[in-house]
Amino acid sequence: MKAITARVFALFLSLAAVAQPSHDTLWTRTYGGREPDAAASFQRTADGGFILAGYTWSFGAGYTDFYLVKTGPEQNWIVNRSLCAC
Repeated sequence: MKAITARVFALFLSLAAVAQPSHDTLWTRTYGGREPDAAASFQRTADGGFILAGYTWSFGAGYTDFYLVKTGPEQNWIVNRSLCAC
């Protein structure tokens, strides 16, 4: 019984590994500075760019500040702002 259970489990794991979807990467770009920064939300804009909102330690007062990035259609920075969360 243990051998059958182990084989079924091994089969399940191998099928799970094969069934992973492949993802297409359209572009990759890094925004932010040298300290921890993270996007908490993002939306596509009408001009084909993105607006990202999150937090930053790289800019602003040196503590966790709100961070806003607006990109153009080629994902270049248009607006890069930090707001003090003090």
